Amino acid sequence: MEAMTARQSWSDDRIDGLELKVDEGFRRVDERFEQVDERFEQVDERFRQIDRRFEQVDRRFERVDMRFDRLEAKMENGFRDLRSEMTARFEQADSRFYAFQRATFVFHSTIIAALIGVIATQL
Repeated sequence: MEAMTARQSWSDDRIDGLELKVDEGFRRVDERFEQVDERFEQVDERFRQIDRRFEQVDRRFERVDMRFDRLEAKMENGFRDLRSEMTARFEQADSRFYAFQRATFVFHSTIIAALIGVIATQL
């Protein structure tokens, strides 16, 4: 019986020691989890900052998009005006070329008629 009691008390002491070690281990794990929770909170705050920055960037891109829309409208109007002006000027140039062509035809016809008259009088 004495051997049994010694062994039981030894086991009880060992169990008590194990219990203390387990409690200490869980306490350290809890501390580590608290540190991890704090770090996650820091990461969450960083993500919130990043989200705010992206919101700022989005607003800036919206302003840039509006500028591009205005620029595109100005360019379209400018090209339309330029096209109209070019068409008018080409029509003006075409009418001048037609007038020159008629004048040249009349001039050449007159020269040919004069030459025919000179040749006819010489025969």
